[in-house]
Amino acid sequence: MNPEPFPMLADEALRVFYRSPYPWKASTNDGEPVRTGMTLPIKFKLGR
Repeated sequence: MNPEPFPMLADEALRVFYRSPYPWKASTNDGEPVRTGMTLPIKFKLGR
């Protein structure tokens, strides 16, 4: 995430992510947690 152009939008995207009802679980390999990456597209519509 590049929060530089619109830091308030980055804050809002994180707020929405953390309030998600989806039960996020860590990735595992042979029962051990592993670091992974993920893309979660969030679109904002700016205007009046």
